[in-house]
Amino acid sequence: MGKNPKKSEVGLVSRIGIVSVSTFKPLPPGKTMEFRSKKNRLCYVETLSLVQTGWDSHCLSLHKGNCILGQNFYVHNPNESVAIINILTIQTSNLHLENLHPITTLEYPTESSYVKDMLSPIFKERNNSQQIESSIYFIEKWLANNAESLKTKSSIYRENRKIDSRLIKVNRYLRENHEDQITLGQLAELIQCNPVYLSNTYSKIFKMSPIKHLQVMKMNKAMSLLQSNDGKIKDIAQRLGYFSASQFSEIFRRNIGLTPLEFRRNMRISDDK
Repeated sequence: MGKNPKKSEVGLVSRIGIVSVSTFKPLPPGKTMEFRSKKNRLCYVETLSLVQTGWDSHCLSLHKGNCILGQNFYVHNPNESVAIINILTIQTSNLHLENLHPITTLEYPTESSYVKDMLSPIFKERNNSQQIESSIYFIEKWLANNAESLKTKSSIYRENRKIDSRLIKVNRYLRENHEDQITLGQLAELIQCNPVYLSNTYSKIFKMSPIKHLQVMKMNKAMSLLQSNDGKIKDIAQRLGYFSASQFSEIFRRNIGLTPLEFRRNMRISDDK
């Protein structure tokens, strides 16, 4: 999987590449972005915020750092703040994957990790044509070789998926109160269960702990505030329940990859284009 394409396959590789790429794409609250690709194209979306994705009758949550790869799906922002995503559309040589569900982090954690390892670097190295062609080539070959097993895994996942209604209650409470300081103990008391049990069960379903989910929502709100006004960083930090601007800035940098000020500058540059 790590070898370069053979010389006899150079013609195949020459017909693949990037159709379009967009980084730090804002998705307004309540808005939906649809992705409809031709049979030989794929759309890859990487999330920097909590969003929902779906196709047909499916609807899944994607958290920061999650991804989805497919031909026909949508991404929806259910939050009250702006969501941020990276988008990549790639041209393949002759890919036919009819009836294959999109590959998401939630349904295919191992497979999507491979997809992300191959495609995510393109956002930073979009001018490296040789690396891009090689990455897309291996993604195409991998999809073609694993199409049937991916369909089977998706079916099994849907049959076994069950969510404790108490976790939905916790999820709703976090959405409605994410600007407050909330502890795991408070959430456990809310549904009358052991904190460790809550954290473990919540993590199995949503692929992150409730406290991590709270932090994701705080970051989503922070990105919205940084984009929509010129308020001081310390005021935003205080509004979101952080003790200081420095604490907020460090947590924001660890989660988003930029400081609050760098993020604000990037968004302004994007808006000016």
